[in-house]
Amino acid sequence: QPIASVVSDLAKGKLLVASRRLTDPSFAETVILLLEYSKDGAMGVVLNRSTDISLATVLPEIKALKKRKDVVSLGGPVGRAQILLLAHSPKQPEQAQRIFGNCYIIASQTALLHLIGNNAPNIKLRAFAGYAGWAARQLDAEVSRNDWHVIPAETVTVFDTAPEKMWKELIHHSEFEWAGVNWPFYHEGGVIPESVSAQ
Repeated sequence: QPIASVVSDLAKGKLLVASRRLTDPSFAETVILLLEYSKDGAMGVVLNRSTDISLATVLPEIKALKKRKDVVSLGGPVGRAQILLLAHSPKQPEQAQRIFGNCYIIASQTALLHLIGNNAPNIKLRAFAGYAGWAARQLDAEVSRNDWHVIPAETVTVFDTAPEKMWKELIHHSEFEWAGVNWPFYHEGGVIPESVSAQ
C-alpha cells in the first residue's frame, strides 16, 4: 500500500498499530485510538496498557462505579493526571463526542454519572490516564516512515479485546493487509487459505 494513501487514512476513529520497527519505549507494541486528527496535530489514547487501578478509586465521588470492575489504562505520556473516558452506548450520551460507531468520549463527570446511572452495569467504559499527542504533521511523518499501521477501529477491539492480546492480533492483520492480502474478507467469515493461516 503506497505511503501517501496510508497517511491519507489518518482520521479520528482510526487505530494506530505500532510497527515492529517502532522501539520507542513509550509506544513499542502499542495500539492507539485517534481521538483527534487535523492539520494542527493529533491526539489519541493507548488502548493496551492497562493497570490494576480501579476507576472507582480514581473517581470516588461517583458511587455507582463501586459496583463496576472498570480499571484505568495508561493512555499516554501526556497529562497523566487527566482521566479520559470512552463509552460504548447505543445512543449518544449527553455532553459526549462521537469517535466512531457507538464509541463516544465522555466530557465530564456529570455526563458519566448520568450515563452509568441510567445504564449500569451494562454500559461499557474505558478509562485512560493521560494521552498521546503529536504536533502538526508529526504523526504524518511517523506513518510515512512506517512506524505505524493505520486501520479502522472496531468496537470489539476497543472494548472487548484483552489488552495483552491486542497488539499481537492487530499487527498480524495489518501485516497481511500490507502484503496485499484482503484481511477484512477473511475476518468477516471467509475461509482463511492455508497459505495465509500457516504463516
